Amino acid sequence: MKKILVLLALGILLLGCASNAPPAQPAANQTPPGGTGPATVTVHIKNFAFSPAEITVNRGDTVQWVNDDGVQHLVKFPDFQSDALGTGAAFQHTFSAAGEFPYACGIHPSMQGKVIVK
Repeated sequence: MKKILVLLALGILLLGCASNAPPAQPAANQTPPGGTGPATVTVHIKNFAFSPAEITVNRGDTVQWVNDDGVQHLVKFPDFQSDALGTGAAFQHTFSAAGEFPYACGIHPSMQGKVIVK
């Protein structure tokens, strides 16, 4: 009987330590271990919008766009663009020069965003 009570208490203790909280989401600005070097920032494409619509990064950082929508989108800058991105597809670009870089969806031009590079 004592073994059963000990096992029951241990089981309750272990259940109390478990968490139903979802895993922590990585920060939008993901810096490599050690806190130095370029970062990767993710912009999600969902509900016909870029989220966040405006981001600020440092020179050398990479921006990744991920299409979470059920339709294709195309990330279009004046000087370059992605291929058409289907659901779940991603496009990355590393920004090496400071400035403001407006962009839009090449398929849905009302979708607009901006990357500010310091």
